[in-house]
Amino acid sequence: MEVQVEQQANCTVLYLDGEIDTFVAPRVRECIADVWAQTSTPLVVIDLARVTFCDAAGVKALLFALKIMQATNRRLVLCGVGRRMELLLRVSGVKDLFEVHDSVEDVLDDLFQQSWPPSAVPGGRAFN
Repeated sequence: MEVQVEQQANCTVLYLDGEIDTFVAPRVRECIADVWAQTSTPLVVIDLARVTFCDAAGVKALLFALKIMQATNRRLVLCGVGRRMELLLRVSGVKDLFEVHDSVEDVLDDLFQQSWPPSAVPGGRAFN
């Protein structure tokens, strides 16, 4: 499992690549906790497009992410959720707890549209 963290716009994106199983899930939870502790962005996106396998421990790691983000009024979005991952979330009974988008680009587009005009964004300015 590889985890890449990037700051984009007003959000933090975690790109997960590989398997999230019983052995790897603690590392994923640790990465999520680090992002939570070290950033203050109001939006955290977890991109699952390159996750090749996920078991119940992986679902618990995602629920952990949701819980800690909600505890500090931050928004968590999952994207790149494939058919297998969607099925796992649905069968686990947690699919409806998560906000899901097709891709990171979709999330960023939505974020941009919600923050328009620029003067509505802290530090943003409108051009006259």
